[in-house]
Amino acid sequence: MIHLSTIDCMDKTKTVEYLFQILKDTILSIGEDNVVQIVTDNASNCFHANELLMEHFPKLFWKPCAEHCIDLALHNIGKIGWVQVNISQARKLVKFILKHRLSLSIFRKYKTRNLQRLGDTRFSTHFIASQMVVEQKDALRSFVCNEEWVNSPLSRSEGGKLIEKTIFNEMF
Repeated sequence: MIHLSTIDCMDKTKTVEYLFQILKDTILSIGEDNVVQIVTDNASNCFHANELLMEHFPKLFWKPCAEHCIDLALHNIGKIGWVQVNISQARKLVKFILKHRLSLSIFRKYKTRNLQRLGDTRFSTHFIASQMVVEQKDALRSFVCNEEWVNSPLSRSEGGKLIEKTIFNEMF
């Protein structure tokens, strides 16, 4: 399997013609009989480059990358109002806990799993990290009810009050 990222095209504009030429040259260097399928993301330039490839190499198959399809679907789901709000709240909550040594130390006393930062580029990480927050709901509630947390300056900070409000919000 050859991944486009392994081919020297990082500094080039990925036009249909350029992608077609790169893929064609790669197929020819490997040997047409040694290539069965091309998998790319769903960008229109990749789709059209693959159409040209299929004309040039009729034995080949093209399939969109399943991971890319799922990521695009999750991106669209993440645009739904209530989903977007929950992801934003989860992001703030995780960031706050992981940012402060004291809050992380207290949370670790109750957690069953580590919290994971929400990624910026892959939307699946939003849902994975949000699921971890949901799974840690009891630990998070115990964390903010802990005497050490309640007596800390962090609990009285704007961020601390926000995460407490989030944790006890029934809609979260």
